[in-house]
Amino acid sequence: MTKKCEIHGVELLKGPAPIFYGEPIGPPPGYLDAERTLFPNSFLFVLGGCIISDESEPEMKVNFCPKCREAESAWTGRGPEFKWF
Repeated sequence: MTKKCEIHGVELLKGPAPIFYGEPIGPPPGYLDAERTLFPNSFLFVLGGCIISDESEPEMKVNFCPKCREAESAWTGRGPEFKWF
């Protein structure tokens, strides 16, 4: 069964997302509410925690919504390379 985005109604795609390690500084004001309501399936990146080893992967496969990624980029006012941590 194919999963769909609950906000945009499009099929979720499978693709890579970079894993970022370390302690994040926290999202900008309003980000968490916007993520929940506007782009819940963006997964432009994955937070990997604070423990890094030689086996730490640089990326992982995620199910993402392309419309969520567009919405997140529009919300931040920056491209998909924007990171808040």
